[in-house]
Amino acid sequence: MFRWLLAVFIILLLVNAVTPWFKKIGFGRLPGDLNFTLFGREFNLPFTTTLILSLVAAGIARIFQVKACPQALTWKTSREFRDCVARRRGFGDQRT
Repeated sequence: MFRWLLAVFIILLLVNAVTPWFKKIGFGRLPGDLNFTLFGREFNLPFTTTLILSLVAAGIARIFQVKACPQALTWKTSREFRDCVARRRGFGDQRT
């Protein structure tokens, strides 16, 4: 649990650090991103930006997944991924 808490904290720090840079290049002002002021405080709900960044992250993860196991494009289940990683690490077939 502590590792997850630490990971989330570090990710939030990174997101907070790059947010001004993202705003300079247009993220946060896309159609579907909501910005409003309530009781003198500014709120930002970047729905479209989140969707785009999630798709980019998924694409990058998919590229690394294909490099790890070239047959990744034909996987149907997570069991096939686990078996491929186990074979690459030298553990053989890990089916139970």
